[in-house]
Amino acid sequence: MAMAPGPASCRPGTDEAGCEPVEVFVILIPPFIALLIGAWAVLSPKPVDAAVEHKQLNEHIAWLEERLVHARARNWDEQMMANLHAQMAEARRKQQALATA
Repeated sequence: MAMAPGPASCRPGTDEAGCEPVEVFVILIPPFIALLIGAWAVLSPKPVDAAVEHKQLNEHIAWLEERLVHARARNWDEQMMANLHAQMAEARRKQQALATA
């Protein structure tokens, strides 16, 4: 059973680069597998240590409170103060969510 010849660049025995299916597989599949493994490693959920997260939130809230005291003492503008208050509210919301979890 004779196979129909493909394009000149894919025929074995020609001067041009051949494209055997095994060669294509060997060249293309390993980078694809590596990409999948890398994506899985990056996108997999990380375990959260509640105690460490709680400590970090407490430190962040304390730092924000210090910044608010500093902002009031130096008469920062209202937008910067509002930003600090919003960050404080977000940190407290995360702290509350962590406490209930």
